[in-house]
Amino acid sequence: MDKKANASTELLGLVLIGGKSSRMQTDKSALVYYQRNQLEHTFNLLQEHCSKVHVACNTQQFTSIEKWFNPIRDEYEECGPINALLTGFERFPGKALLVVAIDMPLLSGKTLKQLIKHRNSTKSITTFKSPSKRTMEPLLAIWEPRSYPTLKKAHNQGHFSLNKSMLLLDVECLHPDHPEELQNVNTPEEYQKVISALKRNF
Repeated sequence: MDKKANASTELLGLVLIGGKSSRMQTDKSALVYYQRNQLEHTFNLLQEHCSKVHVACNTQQFTSIEKWFNPIRDEYEECGPINALLTGFERFPGKALLVVAIDMPLLSGKTLKQLIKHRNSTKSITTFKSPSKRTMEPLLAIWEPRSYPTLKKAHNQGHFSLNKSMLLLDVECLHPDHPEELQNVNTPEEYQKVISALKRNF
């Protein structure tokens, strides 16, 4: 069997919205790029490719988010996206997590299909090489259950960087067919640029 074929381990979608959005100065999950806010848009997109989708959020968001988003509250102290991954693995042991950050408004099913098609379940992570950062992208990736012990150890030692944890793991790194879809939007200026570009294309 092709090790890169669809693996038997169930693939859960995990939308990450728990960040502080300090540079955007507003909750990035509430921004509207299309006809729905970014949370609903990303959630619906993942639903087309995963057995079930959950939203990883902070305590404040958990009290207000609608329950049909299947929210799970970050169980660790604030230390970045590693919160969501550890919580996801502990809530759903043995499941693989397709993680998507909320700040990728250009992401489409084409890139998700590429990621899933080339998923290598014999490795710890399948991800893309980020065209802008020239690093691997931890927040558009499939994290296999085997990555959990390394993440847990890093957290216990006070190391919260997913990029650094990835260097300790075996990674299937892909070159995205549509690199523009990996763009992060983190400031009001970047948001306006994307909105303007979307208007020109429609």
